[in-house]
Amino acid sequence: MTKSTAKQYIYIVQASLEPAKCKIGKTNDLERRLKEYNNMTGKSKDNIYQYLFTGEVKDMTQLENAIKRPFL
Repeated sequence: MTKSTAKQYIYIVQASLEPAKCKIGKTNDLERRLKEYNNMTGKSKDNIYQYLFTGEVKDMTQLENAIKRPFL
């Protein structure tokens, strides 16, 4: 079995016009993911998303679930 060498990241993102909300997610491409947030259909061009936190991880799914668990 070949071990994946692709980088994996966990992130917390927040929109400028929604300071009470954060989104937690995972990606293998931080630049692409932020562009996706900022190009969402129906969102105001003034509502800019930015990262509050990013971190490279070995098992992003396990870490993402552990972070989200208290908020469920």
